[in-house]
Amino acid sequence: MQCPAPPACRLDRAHHMPKSENENDDEDERATRRVGSGRDSSQWFGDSGCTILLENMKIERVKYVIWAADLRRAVRFYRDVFGAEVVKESEVMSEVVVNGATIGIHGGGEGKRTWTGLTFQVSDVIAGAEEVVAGGGQLSREPEPEAGEPPHLAMCIDPEGNEFMLTRARANRTRL
Repeated sequence: MQCPAPPACRLDRAHHMPKSENENDDEDERATRRVGSGRDSSQWFGDSGCTILLENMKIERVKYVIWAADLRRAVRFYRDVFGAEVVKESEVMSEVVVNGATIGIHGGGEGKRTWTGLTFQVSDVIAGAEEVVAGGGQLSREPEPEAGEPPHLAMCIDPEGNEFMLTRARANRTRL
């Protein structure tokens, strides 16, 4: 049965059902109460007096997208420096896979410096930083020893201005 009230939810895949007689009429409680109703859906009591059943989204894969003014140059950088496998190439968008992680590279970027949040863990940060520079990238922070340990961090910039980090696992650190 469809709810006669306008949907309280803007999600196209929502199923709206009228409020049952034994549900609380407190609007605040309806708007915030959420209960599980199976592996693939959840139930939410919406503001319009409906019970809304939502299907959980099925994630097929995760990719991180960066921008490039020169798409071919960016693909070449990630392929040559990180050993990325090029899995898609077009004139607008390419995808590379580095150690199981997909990076989408979208053309049309402005070439401005942009922090990406990308981090590549390597066994030797100094050697990795040298490879970044040899591949056409830059360093914004050189790797430096800390507390008697070899360097564990280098801040890098790809040829398109995308900033990323090289890191090394630190000795004697508790892993979560």
